[in-house]
Amino acid sequence: MKEPTEKQKIGKIGEDYACRYLEKEGYKIIDRNYLKKWGELDIVVRKGNKIHFVEVKSVSRPLGG
Repeated sequence: MKEPTEKQKIGKIGEDYACRYLEKEGYKIIDRNYLKKWGELDIVVRKGNKIHFVEVKSVSRPLGG
């Protein structure tokens, strides 16, 4: 298996953070990186009787000025 790219590493950090936040807010994680021929859903969650599809966008930039 190939080593993940820097972009993939940053994306996973963002998704991990989003999952922790969503769980703290009472959402249950159903699936992550749900892949189909038409595309990918980053996070699928449920709260009550509703299912939500969450797209995560992560960016990085140097600290400081």
